[in-house]
Amino acid sequence: MRGVLPLAEEMDTAGFFTRDPSRVRSWVSVGKPLIEAYEEKFGSTPTFDPRAREMFKRGAMHTNKDFIEAQRILHAFREFVGSDLLKVDIKSCSDALFMYDASTDGRPSYRVADFNNMEGAAQALLAGPVGGDGNTAVPSDYFTYVASMAGLPEVTIPLGQVGYYNHVSREWEMLPVAVQVVAHRGCDDLSLNIVEKLAGKGVLEGVKTGRHTF
Repeated sequence: MRGVLPLAEEMDTAGFFTRDPSRVRSWVSVGKPLIEAYEEKFGSTPTFDPRAREMFKRGAMHTNKDFIEAQRILHAFREFVGSDLLKVDIKSCSDALFMYDASTDGRPSYRVADFNNMEGAAQALLAGPVGGDGNTAVPSDYFTYVASMAGLPEVTIPLGQVGYYNHVSREWEMLPVAVQVVAHRGCDDLSLNIVEKLAGKGVLEGVKTGRHTF
């Protein structure tokens, strides 16, 4: 199939996103100057959330050559998604939709990694290691990157809520359940029309602010 990225070591899903240009930009534009300014003013290194800390660490490891190669892979990825995965359609704009779980299967995901080893919790989106062991990745680890990396429209559709025991507050609380919907590049109107029609048929309803979604 034309444009499909081979699953070679240097171009697999994990390899692509760990060399993601945004990591380098984040390090050069945010991480490095922030750390230098903090150390100069306070004489110590600032503390970051696990995901941000890992992102800056990876970004600092890359050379300009790595950055240029990542840009090339990013371009190839965008071309592949637009020509072979979510193709343009004359009538509907996008010949398919990419949908995935917007959260963690209705389970809580805590910022403190130790809490995610407790019963009923899921590996943290912010604190959890990539692929579960820090090295091996599976496609679902990177679903959230598809739209942003390929420049595609994406909407979050809330479907409901489930109860869970919060190990922080030690109370039963509600957790939103939602799906992400991704379409072909430029099909923003299609995505919004889908939401509008689902709401018109009573499938979707407005959400509340606060501790309950509905």
